[in-house]
Amino acid sequence: MSSFTEELEVTPLSNSKDWKLLKPFDYHVGSLESDQVVTVPAGFVTDFASIPGLLIAILGLLGIAAGHYWGIIWLLLLGILAVLAAASLPRWGKYGKAAIIHDWLYHTKQLSRRMSDLIFLEGMEILSVGYIERTALYRAVRWFGWLAWRRRK
Repeated sequence: MSSFTEELEVTPLSNSKDWKLLKPFDYHVGSLESDQVVTVPAGFVTDFASIPGLLIAILGLLGIAAGHYWGIIWLLLLGILAVLAAASLPRWGKYGKAAIIHDWLYHTKQLSRRMSDLIFLEGMEILSVGYIERTALYRAVRWFGWLAWRRRK
């Protein structure tokens, strides 16, 4: 397993959406003794994990529409629950440190998108994010992360 090596120090920006790192933040991939270290420099700006909540809401709305159209009550209810979950999913949670590492890897593209997503998953495991939550967040970046990946050329 791996470990985050330092406490995270951030400050909010005036746009009420983004945060800036006040000091560098390191993550050892695979294990604490690993030679592969991802270092996010001071000054990097992140929005933490805002996209997964939006995607869950979109999927929920699609579930609501499909449930209504096909008359499938369970799909309609599942869609409603997904929208409610997205509304309550904070940008910052137990997964916050992993989200910053993931944002940095997408920003720099120093590793492949697949590897960046796997590191996000590993980081969430290290941070003891529950199985369902980390799986949902990981699946969201695997299915829809290509949008952010392509945006950052």
